[in-house]
Amino acid sequence: MRYRRALATSAAVAFLYVIALSFICCSAVLGSQDDEPASSSKASREMQSLSTDFLDTNSAATIEAMEKHIFSPQVQSSIQRIFNSRVEHDGKVFRYASLKYTVEGFWRNWKRMMIDGIPTGSSSVGSGIHSLGKFVLFAGDDIDRDFTITHGKQHKPIERAVTIKGYEFGLANMAVFLSQAMVGGIFDDTCDELNEQAQELRRKDENGEPIVAYPISNSCGQYNQNYQEMSCPAGEQGMECPQISPTTTIQSSFNDKIGQRGLMCGPIGTYPEEALKYKNDFDRTDVQGCCWWGRGPLQSKGLCSMGKLNYYIGSKALADGRITRSTSGAYPDINFCTNPNKICETNSADGKDTEDLRWTVAMFEFAEKVQRYSNSNWNYKEKLVEYVSNGMNLNEYYPFELDHSFIHAVSSIVDRGCHNAPNCLPYAGEVSKFPQRREALTIALSALKIPKFREQQVIDTTVEYLKARKSGFEETLLRYKRQGSSTLSERYLFDDFINALYRMSQFRSPDHTPLYLGDPWMRDGHKYGLGNIALFFANGIVLGIEKDDTCDELNQYMVSGKIALSSSCGQRGSSYQDMVCESSDVPDMACQVDPDMFITAVTYDRTLGAPPALQCGPRSRIPYVGYW
Repeated sequence: MRYRRALATSAAVAFLYVIALSFICCSAVLGSQDDEPASSSKASREMQSLSTDFLDTNSAATIEAMEKHIFSPQVQSSIQRIFNSRVEHDGKVFRYASLKYTVEGFWRNWKRMMIDGIPTGSSSVGSGIHSLGKFVLFAGDDIDRDFTITHGKQHKPIERAVTIKGYEFGLANMAVFLSQAMVGGIFDDTCDELNEQAQELRRKDENGEPIVAYPISNSCGQYNQNYQEMSCPAGEQGMECPQISPTTTIQSSFNDKIGQRGLMCGPIGTYPEEALKYKNDFDRTDVQGCCWWGRGPLQSKGLCSMGKLNYYIGSKALADGRITRSTSGAYPDINFCTNPNKICETNSADGKDTEDLRWTVAMFEFAEKVQRYSNSNWNYKEKLVEYVSNGMNLNEYYPFELDHSFIHAVSSIVDRGCHNAPNCLPYAGEVSKFPQRREALTIALSALKIPKFREQQVIDTTVEYLKARKSGFEETLLRYKRQGSSTLSERYLFDDFINALYRMSQFRSPDHTPLYLGDPWMRDGHKYGLGNIALFFANGIVLGIEKDDTCDELNQYMVSGKIALSSSCGQRGSSYQDMVCESSDVPDMACQVDPDMFITAVTYDRTLGAPPALQCGPRSRIPYVGYW
């Protein structure tokens, strides 16, 4: 027992030391938080010569490659993170799989929108030169493109050659959409916009603090947006909805998040809350005609958004001949101008019966409003290509000041209607919940495992980090003990360790994953790989390296106070012949026992008086054994 306790202590010391070594002097590779990020001008120059026309190529091969990626075990193990909802209780946040938005429902509709899209009714209107006549979601193409990305310290930039697959541009487009959908609907598991803008009242509570309320008139508009006046721009005004009948009465679901009533509309005097005279941003206290609040995962709202839905996929599209009753993704029996509530209405308890409608509403708006966004200062297609070509905010995974301009602009388009909030007229204001949208994009990119070059990048970063510490390994770790002295190992060499580490990090088979060298999609993800290597070394040092530079197991554990020569068959309560593969989901890989095998261990404890090397052989050659 004393020896085992000493062994455990030695392993713990080795583990703690290697862990400390792994995390010391990170600046040698990554720099410090005070460093400014180096520019990516070289990648930008390459991007400028890259056309955006390929984004809507959407070939069958591209979509198949994207689908294969999404349904790979690696992505499937993490994609549910995107579709998890959150609820707070007793100050804690609990997560659960969304009831309204599922992975299967999302992919079913996203794939349909990449292939079939939504007819525009005009051969000159579409998502790009390959999709004139319809709005589609970008999938990219089949071409692998090489870029040089610059990162590192400002005074010591590092250039890295990377390859980006064509469908990764489509996946990035998907991640951008999901970042908005997560904040707009998935996080709160809601379809209707929440009543969440608090208005400060004139009176104060007993502590002198202002009292806040959530007016029902928030239904007319929140965060300085008046939904009844959100009209279409010139040239598209024929698409917007007329004002809804003042007698229309609609109620959304309750807002469980803050315990307030949901949004609602109806004639003046319909709801008792009106008597409280709580005002919204536009001094409204009633909700007559205020039926245009946000709906769906992108919170489509206002006269223009609802009008375009009706114009392209609703009853007006059917009446004008842009769609037929058999058009994929269309809802010819819904008049979104008179019944906007249809988007969120459900007939089943879990709401699955209208999930396709909710996704279609959001994906149409993204394809029509975001993907086509272009003015003299900002073009979504160009910025998407630039974002992907520059590594999808590569510096987010390094300790630098981050550049969130791309996701801020996209969030601004979705939330405020232009790319440069708070300067979006006529409803100037900051992007609501921008920190959450920024976080959501990081989650989406990580869960979708893009960009793929980070898989190799984290391996290279970890290996280079270790190479820079060769002398430390040889002076402290790769040493064995004999007769009170410490000697550099002759069997375990640093260069061999690095070569084996790299080879095993590339090894892939259906039954085994590669050696883990870090998380490619987390900031400083290589450190997780270093922790894994530290665990490996903690065991390797104790079991082999420091034990007289051995490779074979040593005969060192006592049975009834003696060391048995039959320890070759098993030590510490283990019977090695019985250690077979037990997993039912892999083929039997266990070696067959050969009773005639005769082997003597190559290495053994060379300490004076130590037991001999372990040995096995048939009873005809070794009829009996004893104790040392």
